[in-house]
Amino acid sequence: MVGCVELATMILAFICPTATGSGVPNLKSVLGGVQIYKFLHWKVWVAKFFGLMAVLASGIGSGKEGPLIHMSAMCGYNLGKLPWFRNIMADPYNRKLL
Repeated sequence: MVGCVELATMILAFICPTATGSGVPNLKSVLGGVQIYKFLHWKVWVAKFFGLMAVLASGIGSGKEGPLIHMSAMCGYNLGKLPWFRNIMADPYNRKLL
């Protein structure tokens, strides 16, 4: 149990320290138009995914909903960079609808 918690802490400390917390309050700010540096970066997704898996494997009660909401927003944002979705992401009106 302690080893899994230490693994989660090391993942968040060394891969991406900005991935700590649920991410929901910051995500509300981003959806409101505030620019947060590398908040939706793929490294944050990797760190949050593996950190959440390590915490859940340890058996400690933690909220899963906040990190999953943040990870889904990162998936949507990074999928928008693919060539198939560039025309949607270029239009600010359509971008707000997503």
